[in-house]
Amino acid sequence: MKTKLSLITLLISLCSLSQAQSIQVNKLEIGKCYSLSQIKAELGNDPTKEATDTNELGAVHYLEYGEDVFHFDTGNGFTSFRLTSPRYSVSGINSCIIKVGDNISKLTSIPDTRLVLKKEGCYHLYLKHWDNPIEIGFSDNNITYIGFAMSV
Repeated sequence: MKTKLSLITLLISLCSLSQAQSIQVNKLEIGKCYSLSQIKAELGNDPTKEATDTNELGAVHYLEYGEDVFHFDTGNGFTSFRLTSPRYSVSGINSCIIKVGDNISKLTSIPDTRLVLKKEGCYHLYLKHWDNPIEIGFSDNNITYIGFAMSV
């Protein structure tokens, strides 16, 4: 009986983890590790600026596509981004997709999130299983930037 109860508890835990919200830019998920070729295949092969540093934890890649900035490292995977153009979309937030240029009213319809006005022109969107918010800048009710930095 104890074994069956433990197995049921484990299955419930695994199901709740699989339903946790994820954050993705296009098809690249925050916290996942990717090769540089995979990253470029998804974001574009010709970044306007590219830098790779090496430290004791491995390689750290910084890619810029115009004003859109991405950070990947071999230890923690895809850790941060700042988007200022509608070229990329942020998804995985309960099946909602947001882009620069969208109306901010779209944010209020995302279930299981908390939206906090941090300062004039800036919301923090908190997802259920994330400590770090998605920062969303806006002007005239339109999203002007979307940023995220995972604490490591």
